[in-house]
Amino acid sequence: MPEKKENWERFSVTLASAEDAEKVKNENIELTIQVPVETEYFYKTEHFIDPKKKMRAHIENFKKLYSYKIFNNYQSDKILEFYKQWKNQRERFSVTVTEEENFFMFCLNNLDKYPIRQIYIEVDNKLVGFAWGIDHLRGGWVGLELKADYSYKGLSRLLQNERAKMFLGNEFFSLGTGCHDKGIIEYKKELGPVFTKEYIYLLTKDKIK
Repeated sequence: MPEKKENWERFSVTLASAEDAEKVKNENIELTIQVPVETEYFYKTEHFIDPKKKMRAHIENFKKLYSYKIFNNYQSDKILEFYKQWKNQRERFSVTVTEEENFFMFCLNNLDKYPIRQIYIEVDNKLVGFAWGIDHLRGGWVGLELKADYSYKGLSRLLQNERAKMFLGNEFFSLGTGCHDKGIIEYKKELGPVFTKEYIYLLTKDKIK
């Protein structure tokens, strides 16, 4: 939402909250479209640092099967090479695939500019997954990217676990929305969110006189 209320007329918001819609109505501005679009998932950091039985089992299974190394930075060209391999292993692509790739490239090109915390995992001297996160200005933190080679069972949970350790002391974090992808939505539900936030698309007109 724009900070200045005079900019609330004749504008659209892709991810607005119910509270945002009420603010617009309270300013006597006409809403022409108000439809549900996405759900954002929030988690407790401690649940990922000290995971419950199901996630812990995935992590322990990976540790039994593989000898691995963890790094906090990596060569950008090798990250990009892995990303391309990861993309090729996907069986389906979501409707937001272009937006996802643009966001990945923005983060990759700005790893040194912004305080993005990073985890990379190698197996047999080969990059098999990575995860990025960043502190949020209003508290907590956000999981920016997590990409894992699907053939390594339990790897994504290990990445979730290792990334959370870097944010010890932050109570909550967000993993964003499901991006209209059934598989991503089910994965984020399986991780055990402690609460969710519903978003709507808003389109406004002029102030009602």
